[in-house]
Amino acid sequence: VHMDSMLVKYSIISAGNQTTVAYARYDSLRARQSYNLDYKFNTNCNCLNDINTLIIEANPDDDQREQFHFNNIAILNFSVIGDNKNPLLEVTFDSTHIINGDIVSAERELLITLKDENK
Repeated sequence: VHMDSMLVKYSIISAGNQTTVAYARYDSLRARQSYNLDYKFNTNCNCLNDINTLIIEANPDDDQREQFHFNNIAILNFSVIGDNKNPLLEVTFDSTHIINGDIVSAERELLITLKDENK
């Protein structure tokens, strides 16, 4: 049966058992069609280190009536590896490291280098 729209519930359960829930409503879903869902979430919360769980539930709480619901749930485990080292920023003027108050030439070559173990 055609559905005029599809409500999807995304639940993320962190390794510390903290749950984040988000909903998204997608355009109509015709009979015998399927969706490729694209869900983006913020991993900068420092709460997702280690192994986490993403639960995707189509048509939660019978948003639209259907005969069976058991096949509407996907459970996926994923891991986030935290960043333990700060990036290193190096600035040189004419190939020289300077300190506060140093005098540099008016026509200088400025080189800024950024190093980080994370791409």
